[in-house]
Amino acid sequence: MRRSIIVTGGSGFIGSKVCAKLAAEGWQVHAWMRRKANFATSSGSERIESHQIDIYDDVAVRTALRESGARQMIHLAWGGLPNYLSCHHIDVELVQQIRFVRNVIEGGIEHITQTGTCFEYGAREGELHEHMDCHPTNPYGHAKLALLRYVEFLNREMPFRYRWLRLFYMYGEGQGAQSLYTLLRAAYVRGDTTFDMSAGHQIRDFMSISEIVARIIALHAADIPDGIYNVCSGNPISVRQLVEGWIADWGYDVRLNLGRFPIPSYEPLAFWGSNAIANAALKDNRNA
Repeated sequence: MRRSIIVTGGSGFIGSKVCAKLAAEGWQVHAWMRRKANFATSSGSERIESHQIDIYDDVAVRTALRESGARQMIHLAWGGLPNYLSCHHIDVELVQQIRFVRNVIEGGIEHITQTGTCFEYGAREGELHEHMDCHPTNPYGHAKLALLRYVEFLNREMPFRYRWLRLFYMYGEGQGAQSLYTLLRAAYVRGDTTFDMSAGHQIRDFMSISEIVARIIALHAADIPDGIYNVCSGNPISVRQLVEGWIADWGYDVRLNLGRFPIPSYEPLAFWGSNAIANAALKDNRNA
């Protein structure tokens, strides 16, 4: 029987690509979204069913769960982004997310993968790994970490499998209008000769959206221990190096206007992720 799965946030930057790749790999995908998305050009699009649904409507969620018959979920939906500093994440989103998670587990989901954030670690410098204590310094990081703790407690009450994937930085086509990749791409298309950005010396961990999506699906599908996994490259790189790499790849003749924008105050100067635990788990799963 074909594997069936629900993906929340199915029309988003990550979600739309997760749905498309799952379908291409043979899954029957139920894409839950606030606005309709067009998957017609995706390989295996006939295996994607789009559902316009408010995930915070308990009755609608229970009904959609019954109709889908799915027992697995990749939960990507989260409101209030990209404003990481808004208390909305704690005042509103966290409360709704907690209710949603309990609703779907009680409604029959047996295996759920959810995305967290590297901001859960807080203002830490250097390599970040899953066994570190977390001390988030912005509301978004606090809310995500609190939801993880709730999932861990809920898992003691009732049986279900879960993966918590801490995403680092990503880039690619279809990203938000204010993302560095999208802004640079638009400048390239316009033929701009200068590009304003920060000083660019901050060190981060970047992965292309295609790599992020592949890792999310692999970690969900693999027979590996439940718990927390970083989704990252494990390779520290400066933002300036990253941008210069894109420019070289595109053959773009542009002068970088460095220092035009400040580095966000809620981000440490240099941090990146360790992917050792995720890599080892997936390797052991392949060898089993």
